Amino acid sequence: MNLGLMMMKTLIPALLALCLQVPAQADIRQDLSRLYPEQSQDTLSKRIARVKSAPVFFRSFTPYFHYRLSNGLFQTSPWNQVRNQIGWCLGDPHPENFGTLLSEKGQAFYGPNDIDDAHPCPQAADILRFLTGWNLWVGEGATEELLATYMKARKSSQSFPIPPTIALLLRESEIRGRLPRLKWYHPNLHILRRRSDVIAVPSPFDREVAQAAIQILKGKGQVIQVAERVRLDGGSGGVKRFLVLVNYADNPLLLEFKEIVRPATFPWGIPLWDPFLRIKTAWDWEQKSTKTPFHETTSLFGRPFHTRPLWEGEMDFDLDQLTGLQKREVAHFQASLLGALHRNSPIRVGGNIDLIPAAVWSKAVSALAQEMTRAYDELRGPIERYSGRTDAQ
Repeated sequence: MNLGLMMMKTLIPALLALCLQVPAQADIRQDLSRLYPEQSQDTLSKRIARVKSAPVFFRSFTPYFHYRLSNGLFQTSPWNQVRNQIGWCLGDPHPENFGTLLSEKGQAFYGPNDIDDAHPCPQAADILRFLTGWNLWVGEGATEELLATYMKARKSSQSFPIPPTIALLLRESEIRGRLPRLKWYHPNLHILRRRSDVIAVPSPFDREVAQAAIQILKGKGQVIQVAERVRLDGGSGGVKRFLVLVNYADNPLLLEFKEIVRPATFPWGIPLWDPFLRIKTAWDWEQKSTKTPFHETTSLFGRPFHTRPLWEGEMDFDLDQLTGLQKREVAHFQASLLGALHRNSPIRVGGNIDLIPAAVWSKAVSALAQEMTRAYDELRGPIERYSGRTDAQ
C-alpha cells in the first residue's frame, strides 16, 4: 500500500502537468507547421527534438519570432507607430550569425555571414531580434548599452575600431585561408569525408548539380564529387543543400548549393522580392567586400538556389567559450555593424525609431526573451522536464 501511495504521489503531478500543458504545446507546434508548410511533419519533429535550450529555439525558428512580433508587440503603442518604418533587414541578426568571411584574395572581414533571411521589414524588428538574441545569451543588463552603440552607428558614418577579440579572429581566419572546409573535406584523400550528414545524390540529380557547378565556374573546373548535406539544426534546418568538390585552377574548391526559401520576415506581409534579386541585393548590401565569382544564383530541379565557397578560414565565435569582456566587445561591434547596415539600406521609408525611449526598448527585449523561453518550455513539454527533475533527485 505504501508503495502504491508513493507511485500515486509521483504520477498525479506529472499527469496534471501534462493535461495543463498539452494545449499550449499543441498551439506552438501548429504555429510552426503553418510557418513551415514546405517541411514535412517528420522533418519538423526532428528539428524540434534537437532544440535543447531557449537560445537554440530562438535561433532555430526565426519566423516564429517575427510572427509573434507582428501579431503581438507591434499591435501596441508605441511599436505600432514604427511598423511601417520599412528598410532592408538582415532578418535574423542573432549573435551567431556574424563571423569572418574571406575575399577572393584571402583577406578576412568580419560581419553578417548569413544572407538567407535578408529582405525589407520594419527595421525595429531587426533591432529587437538582435537585442533579444544577446539577452538570451548573456542575460539582462546590456540592452540599453547595445542600443546606444547601434544608434550611434546608424546616425554617423564614422567607423568603429575593431576590438582585440575580433582582431584575433580575423588573423586566425587569414592564417587558415581558402582551403576547403576541413569539416567536410579530407585533405589527404582529396575527397569529401564520410559523415552521417553527407549522403549520396541519386542519378540523374547528381549530374544536374554537377552541370550547374561547371556553368558557375564557366567550364574551368572539374567536378570530383557531389553530395547532399543534411542539416536539421539551426535556422536553415530542413533546407536543401548540396556540396560540390571541384578541381579549380589545380586547387580544390568546395562549393555549397543552398535552396533559396522564403525569408524569415515573411509574417510581416511585405510583398516578397524575386528570390534571385533578393539574394544578389543582400550580397551587395551585407558582403560586398567578400563576394566572389563563386557566389551565384541558379536553378536546380526547378527551384532557386544560391552558391558560395566553403573555406576553412571563414569562422565565427563559440559564445560559450568567450569571457564576459570578450562577449561585450563582440556584442558592441556587432551592434555597430547593424547600425551601419541599416543606415545604408537600399530602401527606407516611414516611421521614426528615435521616438521610442531606450527604457521602452529594454522592457520589450526582456518581455520577448521571456516569451521565447516560455515557448521553448511549452514546446518541449512537461514529461521531459518532469523526467529531468526525477533524474536529478
